[in-house]
Amino acid sequence: MKIAVLNPKGSKAYSGPSVLLARLQQGLERIGGDSPLHLVPVEPQTLGMTHAEHDVATRSGQLAWSLRSSVWLLRNGREHEAIHLHGTYLYSLLPGLVARALRTPYILFPLSAGGDLSVTSQSNRSRIARRVRRLAVSGSSGGLALAPQISDELNYWGLERCQIERIYNPVSPDFSSVASEASRAPRATGRTILFIGKLGRRKSPDLILGALAKLRTRWPNARALFVGPYENDTYRAHFEGRAAELGVVDLITVTGHVDDVAGWITPETSVFLLPSLQEGLPGALAEVLSCGIPAGVSDAGAMPSIVAGAACGRVLPRSETVLAEFVSELWSQEDLWKRFSSGGIAFAQESLTSTAVARTYYEFVERIVTGANR
Repeated sequence: MKIAVLNPKGSKAYSGPSVLLARLQQGLERIGGDSPLHLVPVEPQTLGMTHAEHDVATRSGQLAWSLRSSVWLLRNGREHEAIHLHGTYLYSLLPGLVARALRTPYILFPLSAGGDLSVTSQSNRSRIARRVRRLAVSGSSGGLALAPQISDELNYWGLERCQIERIYNPVSPDFSSVASEASRAPRATGRTILFIGKLGRRKSPDLILGALAKLRTRWPNARALFVGPYENDTYRAHFEGRAAELGVVDLITVTGHVDDVAGWITPETSVFLLPSLQEGLPGALAEVLSCGIPAGVSDAGAMPSIVAGAACGRVLPRSETVLAEFVSELWSQEDLWKRFSSGGIAFAQESLTSTAVARTYYEFVERIVTGANR
């Protein structure tokens, strides 16, 4: 089976949506099956878009993606058993209407809760936008949900509950080897806070700076490692200014973009913090759980249900003080650290491997394609 994956944020640069797809494809290759499923990436480069044209942060970039991907579908859509729309931004849903006209089944994969599918989203203030969204969502063959809130949002816009499949963010096997090393290393006594992701307002890494400043009195060897690039120059200036204001510049490391995240996870990285405003199921959380690193996360997306269900950390208010208290508790109670660590590894091994996630995806797509061919 060939599934065309329309990914407007696909590029040579690192992006969470593209990493998710790459790991999903790896898992699909491992499980094989009588009818192997192959993901065919349709990205800005596929459509011949220049860097300036495919900047989907701009209205012109969004319009260019909608038009070019729709034309691509008109020409090639029938050669694929189904279409996968990666992300449910309004501009990325429009090609779904083309697939609907072609009578080619298409599935939706929203990447975060509380985003464009949210009733309160700015993009849904327009009556026309709401109508287009309802047509595109209700006309799809099904949706994949990284978080319970995403299931609710898909249901609100017209999908039946039976058409929605819960799925997790897959983890690379590289992180399993890190977990094996962790079992032999004294990570519980490490004093480095870990953050993985794009440094920007949505993930709020600046709150970790405040927590670090509060921790250094009791823990003078406390450090923070931020693995990822800045979202933009404006946030970089804010982040660096805040670090200078708090006097923690010498206590932090910001890696910028890296291809090998696993290589930065050492025995010193003992706790993961992600105080995001908005999430689906971030790949970073899946990665650290598979490494056995306890997590302190905000009440966003699937993070609360994962962390509480796996007993691998705590769901915390977005407060510098509360973050610092959680880290201090972990660093002073090794038994608690080990309990959270074991919970994360067990959950990751059962649910977050690329093969486990790929099997869920394969069975979901197979049901849709089989139903469409009846």
